Amino acid sequence: MMAVLGFGVKNTVIQPVDAALSAISKVTLDAVISEGTQYSVTVTDHPIEDGSSVSDHIRDEPDQIQIDGIVSRTPTIFGAIAAGAIPTPYRHEEAWQRLYGWLKAHTLVKVITSPRTWENMAIVSLSRSRSSEIGEALQVSIKLKEIVTVVSSEVEAPQRAKDTQKPPSDKGKETPQKVKEGTRNSFLSELLFRK
Repeated sequence: MMAVLGFGVKNTVIQPVDAALSAISKVTLDAVISEGTQYSVTVTDHPIEDGSSVSDHIRDEPDQIQIDGIVSRTPTIFGAIAAGAIPTPYRHEEAWQRLYGWLKAHTLVKVITSPRTWENMAIVSLSRSRSSEIGEALQVSIKLKEIVTVVSSEVEAPQRAKDTQKPPSDKGKETPQKVKEGTRNSFLSELLFRK
């Protein structure tokens, strides 16, 4: 499953990418209080051979984003009450249930901001709070992490090289030699069987 989440200058809209679900399921954040992004890489802890490519020893980590926003009972457009908007007593609760459902169902979301669009994001954590400052509105904090996908392909295995070893040669029948009485064969036997 995939969903779409957008914010920035415009209202934040979150909806499943799946066309059948997006027609009936979306969340609009009326205000975005803050947005934070994190980009990071992992660098090897081991020494790098002189002359080798340093970029081979640095790996990109998935991008992360943190959104703090508000969902009210009355839909807004660019911070103003939408024309003809009717307050819905449970709009903020429905928004919470959808976000929580996407978290638990591991639904991928798309985050659209004014500077960038984020693809294949998973909701990592979700929290809610209420205060007297925002009344009956819902304040949500959403942390998302990019899911990096790859495409695998099948390739044919190379043909096995023919055996180049010679088969063992026949040395004929060898008869075991008897060891003379009183003869020791090794240094260890000297140590163990000293008289």
